[in-house]
Amino acid sequence: MATIVALSFHPAFTPPKSGGEERLYYVYKNLSSQYNIVLISFTYRNEDNSVQVEHHTTNFKEIRIPKTNISSTLHHIVSRYTSIKECSAIVTSIESRFNKNYRYIVEKELAQADAIIFVSPFLNTLPKHMLNKKTIVYEAYNNEYELMKSSFSHSILGKFLLYYVRHLERELSKRSDLIFTVSMEDRDSLRRTYGISEAKLALSPNGIPVTCYDTVLHNRKRSPRQPTCVFIGSYHPPNIEAIEHIVNIASQVPDVAFLVVGGASQYYVNHGEMVEPCIIRSVDTFSNQSSVTLSDGFYAIERWGDTPVIWTKPEWTLSTGGSVEEVSVILYSPSEQIITVTGGAAEKTTYNLTLGWNTVSVRAPSVQENTLQFMCEKVLTDSGRTLGVAVKELRYCNGENWNQLNIMDSTGQTFRFKQARNVYLLGQVSEEEKFAIYKTADVALNPMTSGSGTNIKVLGYLASGIPLITTSKGARGLALVNNENAIICNISDFPGKIRDVLKDNNLATSLANNGRQLVEEIYDWSNITSDMAEKINKLLQDG
Repeated sequence: MATIVALSFHPAFTPPKSGGEERLYYVYKNLSSQYNIVLISFTYRNEDNSVQVEHHTTNFKEIRIPKTNISSTLHHIVSRYTSIKECSAIVTSIESRFNKNYRYIVEKELAQADAIIFVSPFLNTLPKHMLNKKTIVYEAYNNEYELMKSSFSHSILGKFLLYYVRHLERELSKRSDLIFTVSMEDRDSLRRTYGISEAKLALSPNGIPVTCYDTVLHNRKRSPRQPTCVFIGSYHPPNIEAIEHIVNIASQVPDVAFLVVGGASQYYVNHGEMVEPCIIRSVDTFSNQSSVTLSDGFYAIERWGDTPVIWTKPEWTLSTGGSVEEVSVILYSPSEQIITVTGGAAEKTTYNLTLGWNTVSVRAPSVQENTLQFMCEKVLTDSGRTLGVAVKELRYCNGENWNQLNIMDSTGQTFRFKQARNVYLLGQVSEEEKFAIYKTADVALNPMTSGSGTNIKVLGYLASGIPLITTSKGARGLALVNNENAIICNISDFPGKIRDVLKDNNLATSLANNGRQLVEEIYDWSNITSDMAEKINKLLQDG
């Protein structure tokens, strides 16, 4: 059995939380039925700079390399001197040139490999001697240079980084024996930009594990309370722009709730002047929200091994209901410091934290609603984020009963826009939460106006049987037919089309059924990866 080493700037977290993670996991999981797969990826910093090994299947091993201070320093520089919203791929690319763990592990694994796959161009930073006599495959999610051009061209530093991306992408395109693109549009774009021979280009569309959505499809029901539209998007500039469009759309249909899921909402939470913490009561999925909520100053959830944690900003806030008498938090402090809590029964209390795990307990006054504000003495900067502490566990006492808040449950940390109070930001959610939202969503939205590649989120909507409204940009690379398996229209038409779907059951049912049929026929991962394996096998045999 041949061995393939794949390089990715981000991990294949499971269950996947974004379209990129989903593609990464399912492509290599399915390919592992025919090859030994070693995926080498970068992940969050950890306490002792230890490399993590994850065995996804018998033949699919992932080695995760923790980032170092290099990444946090570069993020700080980019955020300070440019208006670039997201640059983690480029930052990780630069880090890969200096990270000793990464260089050692790649060289060791490549010595036993028959082929190497670059998942996007960003890790095309290896010296040429490492790639001698190796079959080289390039998985091109996008034309990265063209995708980044508009957001990176407004500063000297941004233009330098853009030139750097063009160099990586051009050299990898020339060096590769086979290039997979996710759409015909991307194939043509790469050919125009870099003069690539058509003979080494092949289509590998984004897909979806269709049967995983069967439970959603067969248990869908309309919400008896308030109609809902859903949008899901990772922390990616085109998704952040799409949320801006949703805010404008929502103002024209105020009787509908708009649920924004995924990392893109974190951009607005981090720029808190536009949003406010809230509790959702009008949507069934959130009607039983906890008595304690993570109301402000929190980042997206992440995992330290098997342990879920949430980093806070240096100042963070919990909101409690009137029945809550005490709150106990287990948190990690990256240094010895003092944390000050205001709003508790003693009004102002200080706690001495040691380096490592600490427990902080605060008495809450019995009022209808209360806010507990935490202020850390010291600030840590990492990957462009200003950090306080990391919360692992939160418990609260109602009378004699202690309850635990599930920090993986997004209902404990929800926000809404101040100017569009029917647009709710839910952040990262678990697979179970996402499916619960999809079961009751009346309409799925994809108001994209920029970006390249194809949107995996669209396939999730269709597999779930949710009627879809999308722009032509959001439908790019997919075999969607207007008014058959989706409504394809301009942003300005979204409010009217949402009303049409909500009032016309026949239209909604037709869109849902035809959309599901489309993903079953064309976009199931097992079919896509079988075709990829056939082309890789031919390369290996010819070589």
